[in-house]
Amino acid sequence: MYYVIPDIHGRYDLLEQALNYIYNKQDSGKIVFLGDYIDRGKQNVDVLLTVMNPPEGWKFVTLKGNHEQIFHLAYNRYCEYYDMKAVREIIDDDRIEMTKVVAWFEQLPIVHIQDKNIFAHAFYNPSAVPEDQIEDYVLWQRYSDSEAFVHPDGKFLTHGHTPRKNGPIVAKNRCNLDCGAPYYGRLTIGEYKEGVAGPVSFVEFEG
Repeated sequence: MYYVIPDIHGRYDLLEQALNYIYNKQDSGKIVFLGDYIDRGKQNVDVLLTVMNPPEGWKFVTLKGNHEQIFHLAYNRYCEYYDMKAVREIIDDDRIEMTKVVAWFEQLPIVHIQDKNIFAHAFYNPSAVPEDQIEDYVLWQRYSDSEAFVHPDGKFLTHGHTPRKNGPIVAKNRCNLDCGAPYYGRLTIGEYKEGVAGPVSFVEFEG
């Protein structure tokens, strides 16, 4: 079994619940994070310290979200910071360094493919191979709730980015896991098995 955690947005309280659940189920394994670790919530540094430092026996696949993209672009003065509260929190916290955070954001992958499943923050172009995916599309483009995902190899897409109070939203060959952690206080994770397309179950945490 491996697990997928969508948009956290500084809600370390919800992330902690999810991780405690996962760690109590098994001693080692893999967790795929779909990006958007920061902004909107009030515990950005706690979230970053957690996702940047997996415990022994665990592999974290940390994908880039549009908020990480904005952050490192703003740091390099290509755009405005999205959430100055998050910036000040990171600057003022002695446990973490801004330069290390930005460097980590810059190197995050935008896509992860495992067996029959594709994981991305917001979107995946089924007509292009992983290395030809356009970052802005993968991080920003939105699906309608009923929109199907049609991949030539029949792969299933799991993403976040579009918060839904009634989520997770499941369409044909696609799932949106984002249940709006900073808005509705809900974090829903997916449980996945090797060889199975799509999640085998969902687990919800509230706060």
